[in-house]
Amino acid sequence: MASTVGDRHVRGVIDLYGAIWSAARATSIRQHLDIVVEITMVIAWFVIRTTTSVDDVAYVVWVVAAGALALVAPRSGLVVFVATSVFFEPDNLARTVGSRELVVVPLAIGVIVRVVADRFHWRPGAAIWLALALAAGTALGVAHSSIRFEDEVALHAAQSWLGNMLVPITVLVAAAWTARDGSLRVLVVAIGVGVVAAIVCLVEYAAPGSISTGSFEWVGFWKTFNGRLAGTIPSPNALSAQLIVPTAVALTAVLLARDVRLRVFALVAAVPLLVAHYLTFSRSPLLGGYVFAV
Repeated sequence: MASTVGDRHVRGVIDLYGAIWSAARATSIRQHLDIVVEITMVIAWFVIRTTTSVDDVAYVVWVVAAGALALVAPRSGLVVFVATSVFFEPDNLARTVGSRELVVVPLAIGVIVRVVADRFHWRPGAAIWLALALAAGTALGVAHSSIRFEDEVALHAAQSWLGNMLVPITVLVAAAWTARDGSLRVLVVAIGVGVVAAIVCLVEYAAPGSISTGSFEWVGFWKTFNGRLAGTIPSPNALSAQLIVPTAVALTAVLLARDVRLRVFALVAAVPLLVAHYLTFSRSPLLGGYVFAV
C-alpha cells in the first residue's frame, strides 16, 4: 500500500512539472522566443569564432550556454548545433572531437529525460533502431580493439568512434525525436547551412584566397586537393557526403512539392549543392543518387 501511494506521489510530481513545462513551452512558441534564442546563439557563435579561438574563455562560455539550451530545450539546442556544425572546428579535445561536440551530451540527456517523462510514448522507426544497433556494434569493435591492440591504437579507435559514430547517431536520434510532432525546423536549418557551406567552398574555389586568407578563414580547413573542391571539411569525399542529404531533400522538393514557390526555392538551393558535388569528383554522389532514386 505504501509503495502504491509513493508511486502515485511520484507520478503526480512528474505530471505537475510536465504541465508547467508544457505551459512554458506553449508560451515560448506563441512568442517565437525559441527562434529568437536560436538566432541569437548562432550570431554569438559567429562573432566569437571570428574574433577569438576555440580555446578562448568566450567560446567555452558559449559552449556551456549551448549545452544548457540543449538540456532545457532540445529542439532549439539541436538547431543551434546543426547550424554551426557544418563549419570546420579544430579537434582541441581529442581526435575528431572539438569543444562544440560537448553540446551533444546535454542534448542526449534532455531528449532522454523527455522521452521518460512522456512515459515512452515516442516510438522510434526502424531506421533509428538500425542506427542504434550500428552504434552498439561498432562500440563492440572499439572494445575489441582495446583488448587486442596496444593502447595507442585502442585510444585512436575510441576517439574516432566518439566523433564519427556516437555524435552523429546521437544527433540523428535527437532530430527524429524533435520531428515526432511534424516539426521540420531542424531539417530546414540543415539544408540551409548545407547550401551556405557549398557556396562558401565554391567562392573559395573560384577565387582562391578570397575566404581562406580573410577574416572568415576559420570556417574551413583550406588545403589543396589537386583541383577537387573542399573547404569547410578538409576532404572532398567528406564534403560531398555531408551535402548528400540536403541535396536529396532539395531535389525531392523540386519534384514533389505542391507549392510552386517551394519548388523554385528548392531548385535554387539545389544548384550550388549539385555544382559542389561535381567539383569534389567524389563517388559519394553516385551512391547517394542511387539511394535517392530507389
